[in-house]
Amino acid sequence: MLVLAGDHRRVAVEDHEDLDLAARGLVVGGDLAARSDVDDVEAERVGAERLACELRRDMSKLKLGMPAPDFDLIGTGGKRFRLADYKDTGVILAFYPGDFTPVCTKQFCSYRDDGDRIEALGVPMLGVSPQSVESHEKFTAKHGLRVPLLADADKSVAKAYGVVGPGGMIRRSVFLIDEQGIVRYRDVALLGLTFRDVDDLEKAVTAVRPAA
Repeated sequence: MLVLAGDHRRVAVEDHEDLDLAARGLVVGGDLAARSDVDDVEAERVGAERLACELRRDMSKLKLGMPAPDFDLIGTGGKRFRLADYKDTGVILAFYPGDFTPVCTKQFCSYRDDGDRIEALGVPMLGVSPQSVESHEKFTAKHGLRVPLLADADKSVAKAYGVVGPGGMIRRSVFLIDEQGIVRYRDVALLGLTFRDVDDLEKAVTAVRPAA
């Protein structure tokens, strides 16, 4: 029998099932069991497994060949952007965590520097994040960005595309949607420490054009 010290009294854990519950910080015998060092390791393992399951579940919501969720958002320049506006060209959506963050800044500055190559794709590109239009305008002005940035304040579009991670963080993601509104390319990052550059975008557009 293993005895764990609870918040109010000592709690006896007499079998593996109870120990497993205690390791997860659940109620045992009416009290919240304090966890030993071994229990902490087990709890961390369980938490990592749950996180991995959540990541896999979220990332499986929108698959290639499925209709892209509609969107109707206000972006930089005070313009309204809708999926229906891109029936003649298709569109590239780049979801990103936030304005002024290091990787996001590097990402969109790279799109600025390679703006001519993006334009040559013939597929407009839009950035989407939860920050306000005001924040997007400041971000754009500071770095001279060329890609329109859309404000998804309630994260409804990000949720529809399955790119809201644990804690509400937006996963760095790229979707290529064709003229029929079908998802032809998707890349959803687990950690968001890197991004898809223009080389990657060119390869994606080249690969799907025969099917579009």
